[in-house]
Amino acid sequence: NPLPNMSSFAAELVETASYIATRGKGILAADESVGTIGKRFAPIGVENTEENRRFYREMLFTTPGLGKYISGAICFEETLFHKTADGTPFVELMKREGIVPGIKVDKGVVELPGTDGETVTQGIDGLNERCARYYAQGARFAKWRGVIKITDTGCPSELSINENVTRLARYAAICQANGLVPIVEPEILMDGPHSIERAAEVTERVLAAQYKALSDHHVLLEGTLLKPNMVRPGTEWEGECSEADIARATVRVLQHTVPCAVPGIMFLSGGMSEEQATRALDAMNRLDTKKPWSLSFSYGRALQQTVLKTWAGDAANVDAAKAALLARAKANGEAQLGTYEGGAGGAGAEAGEAASTPPTGGMSLLASKEEALERLAELVETIDRGRDLHLVGGLRPIVATLRSSHPSLVWRAANVLATASQNNPIVQKWALQFGVVPELLRDIDPANEHSNEKVRVKALTACSAVVRGSEAATAAFIEGGGVKHLVALLARPIAAVAADADEDSDEVKEVRQQQRVRRKAAFFLMHLTAHTSELFEQARDAVITSGIAAAAAAALRVDDGEVQENTARLLAALVSGARSTPLRDEDGLGAAVAERLAVLESHAGEDREFEKEERIALTAVSMRLAAHA
Repeated sequence: NPLPNMSSFAAELVETASYIATRGKGILAADESVGTIGKRFAPIGVENTEENRRFYREMLFTTPGLGKYISGAICFEETLFHKTADGTPFVELMKREGIVPGIKVDKGVVELPGTDGETVTQGIDGLNERCARYYAQGARFAKWRGVIKITDTGCPSELSINENVTRLARYAAICQANGLVPIVEPEILMDGPHSIERAAEVTERVLAAQYKALSDHHVLLEGTLLKPNMVRPGTEWEGECSEADIARATVRVLQHTVPCAVPGIMFLSGGMSEEQATRALDAMNRLDTKKPWSLSFSYGRALQQTVLKTWAGDAANVDAAKAALLARAKANGEAQLGTYEGGAGGAGAEAGEAASTPPTGGMSLLASKEEALERLAELVETIDRGRDLHLVGGLRPIVATLRSSHPSLVWRAANVLATASQNNPIVQKWALQFGVVPELLRDIDPANEHSNEKVRVKALTACSAVVRGSEAATAAFIEGGGVKHLVALLARPIAAVAADADEDSDEVKEVRQQQRVRRKAAFFLMHLTAHTSELFEQARDAVITSGIAAAAAAALRVDDGEVQENTARLLAALVSGARSTPLRDEDGLGAAVAERLAVLESHAGEDREFEKEERIALTAVSMRLAAHA
């Protein structure tokens, strides 16, 4: 007998593992420790109490239809013993949905002495007794996580690999002796600048060592599941890598190391966003190659991120949160079958994708983020979808993207904010709280050499959308020096474009962008001074003391009717009423007003209705300037 110590639970183990690996289904990893779930609760303002943890997990496990896409759920110890508000054990809830209850059994990691910060997982002591207790409570599988890191200084060491795979094998044997299917999780972290080739080399070394250790410990492979990382470049790697590359590299490593006796390989998400994790899994299952195992998922954050932010601790949001969970579970069930077409999770999933480092689909990491932001801008065109962006937590990462060193990401993020904030007080309020105004002011600043004209156009549009109708945002804009930036942009000289110039040339495109910036600056200044309130009186004073006379004189002389009209309306607002800082005829302003009036008067006999208001405005300005002369 090659396996003299085979568990008496062998048949049950094989049946359970095969069931969890059912095609079209995967695992919900809801095994966050007390500390970890506290970190998930903090951003949504939920206190980390046992009752809140119980309520949240009850919400997950009572999602109707979840068992259609989820075959197993990993629990933290307290969750396994929790009951619903009506006294039903959570274990019973899961069984009713056809979901196998599981349990996290490791006790976390400690540093391996004498290594470069490498770790090994604790929890072997007392594991036999704990597994027996968990089985009696209804658990039928378990999880233990080992952590391996890649560095340029020699990690992973042989010591780290051997210690982690040996403990995982020992854990697996103890679990099987007590009727629990062990999920074996030797995770290679994706932190760092390493290439996909380096990730593949390390993953293959670790998995080869892992299955040698499992064999040495007489573990029944048919009664196990593997939870590995996907083979992908480190998060700081800047080269190009497609989803197809990731899929091929991952499956190739598995083909080299994982015996066909293993029924299922349940991937961890490894810090990917919800949508990224789903698409990556889908790409692997679309590969036309040998795959004797079920390639599926065991996702935590990649299933729960939108759920948490939709719920936000409010009982009124429970149904919406359940719907979000079911949508992500369905998406991953489709990905397991290789039939996912994208788009599940709406604005929240797209926002998470835009704000994190994605695996790519035939393009660079930068291009993939650009594409995600463009899709998101389309998603938030309606007010309701703009609010969804905030409700699912997508607004904060979009604001953070304004700090990117890539202008192409900055202007796309500004475009999303402009679209979502337009006539949307809820989005305006939260964008302001997330610090959007200082970020946009930096991009508008004409002295900012890291910005460019396209960024300024989108940043001005976003700033106008955030500020309009919001006194709080207007005050932040004025206090942050926004008025000075607008006046400086209005005053900037712009090169003339020859009549026969090539409109597709880079030089002409740059001039056209500068012209758009000037138009938006003129419109923004006009808007800031067009209302009657103490705040807008402050705006008028700020405009007058920021050198508007010279800027307006230059703007009235440009060959741009939109700039001239908005400048005239701006000046009319500045001379209306009495104020401590009157607009005066300086820096050639009076002469520029007179010149523009003369042009308008010469058109008086023509049918130019749009010039009448400008003529009236400038006439009033001319009279007030003369009065203050």
